[in-house]
Amino acid sequence: MQLLERNALAVLILSLAGACGGAPAANHATGAPSAKAAADPGPERLEICLRNGIGILGYTYEQALQSRARFESEPCVARLTEADVVEYRVGDPPSGQVDLVLTAGASALVKADPDSGEDVCMEGPFVVSFEGRELFMGQCYLRMGAAALQFPVMHIEEEAGRVVLFIRDQQGGAGGEESKRRMDPPELRQLFAELGRLEKR
Repeated sequence: MQLLERNALAVLILSLAGACGGAPAANHATGAPSAKAAADPGPERLEICLRNGIGILGYTYEQALQSRARFESEPCVARLTEADVVEYRVGDPPSGQVDLVLTAGASALVKADPDSGEDVCMEGPFVVSFEGRELFMGQCYLRMGAAALQFPVMHIEEEAGRVVLFIRDQQGGAGGEESKRRMDPPELRQLFAELGRLEKR
């Protein structure tokens, strides 16, 4: 009888502890994380580094890559991660058009001078990396710019009070399959799908 009473008391204590709002522990039988651990976003995986303008990087992707020595030592004037993106809009893969809608805080960071309409990049280079590995690079450029840039360009514009990074595989129209695949990597689709922020056109 005493053993049964002790077991009943132990069950009562555990029930009261759960009712007091204690965080659920990990499931040691399965190794599954607790709810709190599962909600932890973890380390940043995406990085978009914007740098100040240094002139046209070239006209082909190969020429743009060769221009890296002109800006690699310069710091990012704005550094964005997946936490700064509220919506990742893209068409069927591979898509030559990707739109990143930024948070209010990131919008204010990128749109440094609301009065003049200038952004911090000022037609400078940008580099997109995932988990420390560079995916592609390109140049911030006006949508109506005349240069025939055959590599990724980023149009920084406002939409409904938020800054949107309109990334295109080249200036003035879609390129070939290779250029589309370069700037529409599956890693980014998967990342934003997991975050619930992927919006298909």
